[in-house]
Amino acid sequence: MVSTHLDSDELLHLAIHASKQNDAEKAIELLKQLLEKDSEHPRGLYFLGAMYAEIGLYDRAKEFMSKAIDNDINLPTADFQLGLLYATSGQVSEAKNAWLPLHSLPENDPLYLFQRGITHLLEDRFDACKEDLQNGIDANQINDQLNHDMQMIIDEVNARNLSEQNPLNNNQIETAEESVSENTATSADESGKKVLLTAYQRQNFDDE
Repeated sequence: MVSTHLDSDELLHLAIHASKQNDAEKAIELLKQLLEKDSEHPRGLYFLGAMYAEIGLYDRAKEFMSKAIDNDINLPTADFQLGLLYATSGQVSEAKNAWLPLHSLPENDPLYLFQRGITHLLEDRFDACKEDLQNGIDANQINDQLNHDMQMIIDEVNARNLSEQNPLNNNQIETAEESVSENTATSADESGKKVLLTAYQRQNFDDE
């Protein structure tokens, strides 16, 4: 007799389908069911972390992405997303540590270029940031959504007219601070993290 119970792969694919239908609640329910069956399922852990990031529960997102990486050392997308979550929270050293596994990728790999570009951003090297992010977009022929997210960061840098020769002035800083929440805003002189956070928030909330 064929079992009527859903297995882990079925639950994962149903959760992915629910996410594509913008049903975050259903996706999270299915992923929790999956992890009740297999608490160390790497893709289930990673995808639940991604869903938590999508609804703004960033601490939970970091927790589950970290667990996914602990259970599968070959999850470069999880490495990148975990570092991005740390970066948007102003935890720069943690972001760089999360991205260390990506340093072994070829220098023309999109994830390598994206993490290096965002590192430039966090260190206020804006022209180098835009160059690496654009090269990553050009090299990435697989993940259109990730290209869209990286383009948003380029657009945010351009919108603020940032370059190594043109840092944020006080008026720009005050305007930028109004666009981020009190819980996640970085200090006023950390313009790179502020740009990244603004783009990340727009990614998650503007289309809702």
